[in-house]
Amino acid sequence: MVDRNELSRLLPVARWTIAGSVIGIMVSAVICYLQPKMFRSQALIDAKEKPGRVVDLAPIHAAQAMRLTGDQIEWDKPVAETIAKLCKNTRITASKDGVMISVLNTNKFDAREIAFELAWLFRGMDAEEALANFPTELPSLTEQDHEMMSDRRVVEQIMKDESRQDAGLRYFEAVPLMAHRGSPEALALWQSESFQRQWKFREDLAEKLAGGPSFTSPRLPIIGYPELSDMPSSPRVALYLDAGLLSGLVLGLIVGIRRSDALESSRDGGETPGDNEFPNLPPARPPGRQSTPEDEW
Repeated sequence: MVDRNELSRLLPVARWTIAGSVIGIMVSAVICYLQPKMFRSQALIDAKEKPGRVVDLAPIHAAQAMRLTGDQIEWDKPVAETIAKLCKNTRITASKDGVMISVLNTNKFDAREIAFELAWLFRGMDAEEALANFPTELPSLTEQDHEMMSDRRVVEQIMKDESRQDAGLRYFEAVPLMAHRGSPEALALWQSESFQRQWKFREDLAEKLAGGPSFTSPRLPIIGYPELSDMPSSPRVALYLDAGLLSGLVLGLIVGIRRSDALESSRDGGETPGDNEFPNLPPARPPGRQSTPEDEW
């Protein structure tokens, strides 16, 4: 049977522990909500590299990909901070299945497009390391280049429409992947003369618009095309909530124990007052004794 005094000592600890856990979860949820949402998109390239090898994205490829997507970058003057941010948010890792290019971006559509362009620019891990110190200044776009960019957008829209109509695909870059996986609709679309012509036109334009170093190495086939991410990969909600719960639990437990000790000390002090607690009070008179002038003093 639990002692009553022990139970009264444990109740404040339990209350503060529960309150701390709830407050910790609420605070961590707010912090997680205020963090920028990052979406991940990945492209898998058919390249034979040592599994586990990791290389940094070459800044020149970051600049070229940003130009090709027209995202967050001036046509004539790439922003150094933006290039550095893309390099930081991109991982190039080798596995037994190939080389994975993983891109993080606050916009899931930009993440997918940039991942595709980086996969298209990729020529191998050795080439990526060789271009690490290559200047990121790209040739200025001429009026003809801007017209080519417009032509490319038109081609992309046509291909998107054909993809949706003929293969039920969300975007045209998925056509060769789905064809490789055996989709009859995607295979028929990929083998069609009109689609091949448009695809080649798009790649030719992209190579001209990319600028920078010439493509001396052959392109590597993309076997895993990037897809849209419906859920952000960062911040990790579960990690934030677990940290908030644990922090609140520990803090509430500490506060609860201290509060319980303080209550116990005050209770003990009230039950056994000291002899000198009231030093100015005169001693009590015996019953029936009359008061005298000395008693007033």
